[in-house]
Amino acid sequence: MFYLIRHGTADYTEKDTKIYQGFGNQLAPLSAKGIREIETTAADPRLAQARLILSSPYTRALQRGCDR
Repeated sequence: MFYLIRHGTADYTEKDTKIYQGFGNQLAPLSAKGIREIETTAADPRLAQARLILSSPYTRALQRGCDR
């Protein structure tokens, strides 16, 4: 089985207060909503048997939802 999962919603408030150019826009972390989205996705039982997970290098794609 093959699943494509999009990263959660990003928080661009730092982008608006700092000068991010080009790839810098991809450094935005997850928003509170994005954290909830990825926690819901991570709990999906279809992913329990995953043998391989590939991720983009974007900050929000690699960020942990919360410390457990």
